[in-house]
Amino acid sequence: MPNGEKIAAVHVMDAYSDLTPVWQLPGAKFQDGGDKFIGRLALLKDGEALCWYQTNNCSYHAGYVDLWFFPYDVRNTKAIHFSHDATDLQCGTVSNPVTCTDWVNFGLNIRWDTIFRIKNFRAGMLSGSSKGAQIMDLSPTLPVAESHRFEVIGTNFMRDGNVISEVRNSEPSNRMYADGQVDNFSNWIWDSNNDAILSRFPARCMPDELPGPISHFMFNSYQIGNPIWDQGTKTLSVNVGSPHFSANGSLASGYYEMYFPNAVAKCLWGLSDNGVVTANVMITDSDGTPNIATISQNQDQDGLTVIASNFHFSSPTIKVKLSQESSNAIPIPSPSPTPSATVTPLITPSAQPAIPIVKKMTITCIKGKVLKSVTGIKPVCPAGYKKK
Repeated sequence: MPNGEKIAAVHVMDAYSDLTPVWQLPGAKFQDGGDKFIGRLALLKDGEALCWYQTNNCSYHAGYVDLWFFPYDVRNTKAIHFSHDATDLQCGTVSNPVTCTDWVNFGLNIRWDTIFRIKNFRAGMLSGSSKGAQIMDLSPTLPVAESHRFEVIGTNFMRDGNVISEVRNSEPSNRMYADGQVDNFSNWIWDSNNDAILSRFPARCMPDELPGPISHFMFNSYQIGNPIWDQGTKTLSVNVGSPHFSANGSLASGYYEMYFPNAVAKCLWGLSDNGVVTANVMITDSDGTPNIATISQNQDQDGLTVIASNFHFSSPTIKVKLSQESSNAIPIPSPSPTPSATVTPLITPSAQPAIPIVKKMTITCIKGKVLKSVTGIKPVCPAGYKKK
């Protein structure tokens, strides 16, 4: 819970329990006034067909685990009307349009900790709608064919959402206005044989070849593409999409969290064990216009977390490239995995395919016995720290 209290979810019997597992968090109060939620854990095995739009466009290397939590009391939702739409009948199908109903939200910044068991599954990548994500294989020494225990931790947070139907445009980025806000928790744990990984990363950098944690790509957009690696420019890029405006008419603000384990960062960008790593992030709109964002990063003994926030939709492209300044000392790990408030200026994109290099400097900040390295064009110590 937001106050740090830990509540164990209890499986409860309900009218819908035979269809979808219903859980209860005793003492919690969601936005609908209740304390029940639906928890879905679905598996699509490697080798099973995953098809889009009822066509033959199928993947047979699409193994993943779908982990999804959302408030239960969907039967008590109220109808909503959108002043920016010509008609209230925006949901349903073209032949049978219906009035939309409001989203149900948790209304709480809950941090979920989930453990599940699965056989013949090797985690390769974590993605979804959450923040502060973590995934751990609690049985790393067992053969893949045996039952492994995986732990997934993450926090739900508010994001602008919209209704997808035949009546409305099927692509969220083509919708100017969002219809509501949701704070559901949705994560996908991709098998290392998944096409999304096999076709996007160099073979030598595949999860099967690297020890340790796996990469995380978390977002608050309605759509996210698969990360794409450009060997020529050494950049990893992804396309995201959401309505341009939130439900209240303000600009919809984006959030994108990337975690690169040390082994992955070394493999992709040729980094060494020494020196401070800096993330260069570039965000552009679909027409090529630079999109201003706030960039923060945190480096610990396991890897680097990079967060891009406060950029705007409809369908920007986010590119990241890691660089390193030579040093004789290994960077001092941060005391917490929480990303720091250090803001790294956004690099303005160039007309050239390569990301321009901006000269930066690194300072060391101290707070008590804690040291933190800050890199930037004009680096400033975070609040509470002073320059050493």
